[in-house]
Amino acid sequence: KIVVTRTLLITADLLVGLALATLLLGLDCTKFLKEEPRVKLKMCYGAGVILGIGSILGLVGSVWYAVDVYVERAMLVSHNLFLGVHYDFGWSCWLGMAGSTGC
Repeated sequence: KIVVTRTLLITADLLVGLALATLLLGLDCTKFLKEEPRVKLKMCYGAGVILGIGSILGLVGSVWYAVDVYVERAMLVSHNLFLGVHYDFGWSCWLGMAGSTGC
């Protein structure tokens, strides 16, 4: 589960980074493809689609991790068990959710 969650989040980070670069190149104020406004517009639309896909992957990974931590902790508490290791929601989970929502 942890490996899949990390894979989702890393993939989301890479996609969002690619989308940011594409969006910056597609802006009207850049000199990249200045003579091709339709291509720049398509680049901006493509960046929006990539941002949407990245945000979905990031939300799925972050929420999946949060739900898994909650279910695991609730199960261990209900059985009065402590294994010596526990996971927290932490800043990474909250920032992942907030960043994905922002995308």
